[in-house]
Amino acid sequence: KYSRKDRAYIGGGTFSANPMTMMAGAATLDTLKNTPSVYSKIKNLGENASKNIVKAFDGKVICTGKDSLFMMHFVPSDITHITNAQEASKCNTKLLHKFHFEMITKDGIFFLPGKLGAFSNAHSKSDVNAIVSAAQRFSESN
Repeated sequence: KYSRKDRAYIGGGTFSANPMTMMAGAATLDTLKNTPSVYSKIKNLGENASKNIVKAFDGKVICTGKDSLFMMHFVPSDITHITNAQEASKCNTKLLHKFHFEMITKDGIFFLPGKLGAFSNAHSKSDVNAIVSAAQRFSESN
C-alpha cells in the first residue's frame, strides 16, 4: 500500500496526451499567429449573428457574449438586458433548447442545446445567414 504522498495522480481528458490533437493544436496556434486577420473575421461573424438574431426575434431574445462567442437568451418581458447569472437564470431555457433542437433537425445547424455559439475561421457569412434564417423561421412559428 502506498502512502497518499507517494501515490501518483493521472489527470486525463478527452484529448489528453493524444499526439494527433497536440499536432492539430500546434497547427492552429501557428495559423493564428501567421494570419491575424482571422480574429477580425470571426469577431465580425459573431457580432453580425448576434445583432441579426436579436432582430429576428423582435426583442424576445438577448444575445450575450463577446466577438465570435454568443449566447442566446429567451427573455421574459421584464428583462431588457443580461449582465449576470441571476438575470440569465430567469430566461426560458426550454424554448432555447427547442430552438437548438429545431436548428439541428430542420436547418442542419448543430448547436449543443442550451449552450453558446462560436464562430471559427471555417465559418462564413453564409453560416450567419443560415442561423438568422433559422431564427426567423422559429420566431414566426413559436
